[in-house]
Formats: sequence, C-alpha cells, structure tokens
Amino acid sequence: MTSKTSWTMPPIDWGYVITTLENGFGVSVGVITPEMAVKMLALNAHNNRKKKPRRIPRYISDMKSGSWMTTHEGVAFNALGELMDGQNRLMACIEADTPFTTLVFFGVGGIKEMQAVNLGLPRTVEDVSRVGEDPHDRGDFAVLRSFLAGVSQAHPNCSHFELLNLLEKYHDAVDWASSLARPPRSLDRAMPAPVRGVLARAYYYAPVERLQRFRDVIADAVPAVEPGDKTVQAFRRYMLSVKNPGTHACRSEIYRKTQWSVRSFLDNEDRQKILASDTDLFPLPTPE
Repeated sequence: MTSKTSWTMPPIDWGYVITTLENGFGVSVGVITPEMAVKMLALNAHNNRKKKPRRIPRYISDMKSGSWMTTHEGVAFNALGELMDGQNRLMACIEADTPFTTLVFFGVGGIKEMQAVNLGLPRTVEDVSRVGEDPHDRGDFAVLRSFLAGVSQAHPNCSHFELLNLLEKYHDAVDWASSLARPPRSLDRAMPAPVRGVLARAYYYAPVERLQRFRDVIADAVPAVEPGDKTVQAFRRYMLSVKNPGTHACRSEIYRKTQWSVRSFLDNEDRQKILASDTDLFPLPTPE
C-alpha cells in the first residue's frame, strides 16, 4: 500500500491499495463495513455539512435491496485525516447494517476543493431514467408518486432506484394514465397528477374502456347519455373550480374527490354534487 507524506492517513485500518494521483490525492476502492463506518464518522470534521434525514433512508433501502451502485462519488478525508464527504452514506451503512463498496479519497477536502464539490444541480429521477433504453418524463413520475401516495398525497421518500423499479412494476397502469395528460377540451389545463393517479389505480379494478369513458365525458368527446355520466359532468364542474391544484392540500382533495367520482361512475350512479372519500377506494394493487 502506497502513502503520501503530505497528508495524514486516518486511523481506520484501511487494507486496500491506495493509488497516489499526480495532484497528490490518494484514491482507493474498497468495502466499508458498518464497523468501519463507525470509525470513519468518529473522524467527522467540525465544518462538514449537516446530515440529510430524507436522503439517508433512500441510501438504506438501496443498500439493503442490493441496488447500491459504486460510482465516481466517494468518501473523502482531508490532509489531516478528517472526514469531509460521505457521512450520509456512512450513516446509512450503519443503520442498514450492510457493507457497501465505494471509492475513498485521502488528502482532499481542503477549503478550495470543498467549495467546488456538489455545486451542480442534483440528478432527478427523470435525469436518471433518460440514461436507460426506456426514458420517462416528469409526468410519468408525477403520476407514479400520486398513485403510490393514495389519499394522503404525501409523496413517498423513495430513492431513484426504488422509483424506477416501482415504475417498471406498475408500468402499464402508469403509462396509460400518463397518456391522459393532454388538456381535455372542456378544461384549460391538463388533468392533474392526482386525477391520473386515481385512474392508474382504478386500472386494476375496472375495464380500461370504462375508465376511458370517464375521461372522454370530461373532454366532451362523447355525449353524456349513459348512467354515471352526470357524475362525471359534476366532477368536471368541480375541476373547473379548483384554483391551486399544485398545493398539497389541494392535491389531497382532488385525489379524494376523484376516487369518489370514479367509484360512483363505475357504479352507474348519477350524482349532482361531488363528495370526497378519506379512505382508499382503490387500494394499491400488488401485481405479481
């Protein structure tokens, strides 16, 4: 194992080969165990970034499921042997009780280097999906998040890998519901994600042709002459009255009223007033 005298090796019993780069940094690839992660975190620098509570559970999930990937991002120690980058990954390793493979850098993380780290915008799950052969847009993931959240409309704290796996699992329903994004002629905006999230769930409980009619009546694409159509017309009037569909409270109300309307429509009930259901009328399906 080579070393660099200009930086101090942290006391972590690192048994992997360290390569010294031309700029003096040391770099290595190895497996960090939960026990080693504890030792590394004990060397945390006083000026390190605050931990990110929402990100750690995502890392834990990826590590436990085997979805964690070794990339060019790594754990970094400065010239004094202090931990400067990677604390969230190390915390996740400990909580997951699962080792992970990563790059580890030594002798880096001075003021100038850390000022230049992570200045770009983080990759969204949409960015990640574009790398594959079947890219998806924001609308697909908006429908998926609404579909997963149900009446709470509290978007799940999933990692990118989890969302991509769930999108594959529920692909047919989400893909069909996403195709309904184009604004119906009778509305001045696209059907919000909560509406499409309900229809994606209902996809597993009703014929798609029947659900398509729900949308067609909203769009004035077919005459409203069949049982249940008056409920859809009342729902359209409700949607026209919605002012701020992007707020969490409004998303939840839209979802609850949409599922009540879809259920009434499927039951051939003609209602003049739209109500809201606080329980999931279309439970999250578990396809094989």
